Amino acid sequence: MQSQKLDALLAERWPSTLVASTSELAATGLGDRALTAGVRSGKLLRLRRGAYVRTVDWRRRKPWEQDLLRIQAHTCSTSGQATYSHLSAARLHGCPDWEGGAQVHVTTPFSPAQASSGADVVAHGGPLNPEEITEVPAPWGGRARVTSLERTVIDCARTLAFEAAVVIADQGLRRGADPRILQDYLDSGRITRGARRLRQVLCAMDKRSESMGETRTRLLLDKSGVQKPVLRTSTTRPRRRSFSKNVAARKPSSPWAGM
Repeated sequence: MQSQKLDALLAERWPSTLVASTSELAATGLGDRALTAGVRSGKLLRLRRGAYVRTVDWRRRKPWEQDLLRIQAHTCSTSGQATYSHLSAARLHGCPDWEGGAQVHVTTPFSPAQASSGADVVAHGGPLNPEEITEVPAPWGGRARVTSLERTVIDCARTLAFEAAVVIADQGLRRGADPRILQDYLDSGRITRGARRLRQVLCAMDKRSESMGETRTRLLLDKSGVQKPVLRTSTTRPRRRSFSKNVAARKPSSPWAGM
């Protein structure tokens, strides 16, 4: 297929979403021939089996936005049946991370065979209580099923490096995670694997940190033995006189006045 013809076809028939499934593309007239030509020419990226994105759209996105597109691609190819957890749930809850990796994290009630999940997926096995599952608005429209904010903080605390886990815990608190529920995971004995790391993260988290950078700076200062900064301190500014009155009172009279 000629390059210009393929460009025109993709521009005209691509659906409104950035990532599209083969069935969605077929419905608009973009069949196997066009998709194969698009991938071979570099105009399309096949994110996973049955899910594609235009290369130009992909390259315009920042790394964390590309990670969300990978989750969208997984949703396209699994009909939205997965429960996203760990870093993937953190991203969908709006908790930022850095260098989180391109893999999609899901949790199932059984121990899944990793090979059947795909190379781009980390499948975690284990039961989830009903209150540990919720739905959030997906960036691509509709809703996505994820672990609750508290369970997401717990899972990330047990599996990530300390600093990365505290970043997500801080942001989880700012987004409404209940610290009492987080502590209950530890006190009740429900968490055995990774309990020591979880305790460290819960002790270090602070909802007053407004950004990833603020959390990392706080942890760096603490590690260096520097006195911890006071976050979000309220100050009272003295009352000032009206600017116009103040200027008028101090304004010298003009040497040309009255001339």
